[in-house]
Amino acid sequence: MYAISLCVASWIVDPHGSGANRHTRVIHTVILIVECILFGMFVMAIGCDQVSAILSDETLVEQVKREGPKRHKQSGMAMMTEVFGRSPSVLWLCPLQSNKQEARQTVQYVV
Repeated sequence: MYAISLCVASWIVDPHGSGANRHTRVIHTVILIVECILFGMFVMAIGCDQVSAILSDETLVEQVKREGPKRHKQSGMAMMTEVFGRSPSVLWLCPLQSNKQEARQTVQYVV
């Protein structure tokens, strides 16, 4: 989204441009948007694979070996909570820690 917004902004700021510069900008914009779409599709495919592995409680290696899950069956929400933690589910995809006490506990460990 960031790269696409930059492309749109560059066309809004200087919509006419010079002849050679305009062709270069069109080529750059097309390549950048195609790259953004391909990267977005890759990220969505990996994300779907990870959510599927969490919900089925089975990794790709276990699927190939056909061993099946080794633990007792849990609900989907319980498995997601086990992976992402007990914070509200809205914050699961946010990379920042919301609780400072929780952050201090994870930093302090004994070797």
